[in-house]
Amino acid sequence: MKCILLIFSIVLLCGCMGATSTEILDNIKVCDEKEDVRQRDICVIGVAEEAKDLNVCTKVGAPRYREVCVGRVAVKKKDPALCEKIGDESVRAQCKVAAAGMVAPLR
Repeated sequence: MKCILLIFSIVLLCGCMGATSTEILDNIKVCDEKEDVRQRDICVIGVAEEAKDLNVCTKVGAPRYREVCVGRVAVKKKDPALCEKIGDESVRAQCKVAAAGMVAPLR
């Protein structure tokens, strides 16, 4: 149930995101209000993905989630070159395939 609520919250948050730097900062502030660190990171990933802004990924605390963020932005921008920033070789390869549009990204 918590998982469904979290996914719904992320979808709702993503629906109201814009591309301006002010809107991005406002959305990050919303994420910063989350008490749970993991939920905060997931929220920031959503902001980065919707804004297609790799710089937002630097706000993600956990290194593993930071790489997820990079991958999501790469796929959203359809830019496999961004995947080079991912340290894990297997994840990097999957990112490149997904960003190139060769397969649907896993959720």
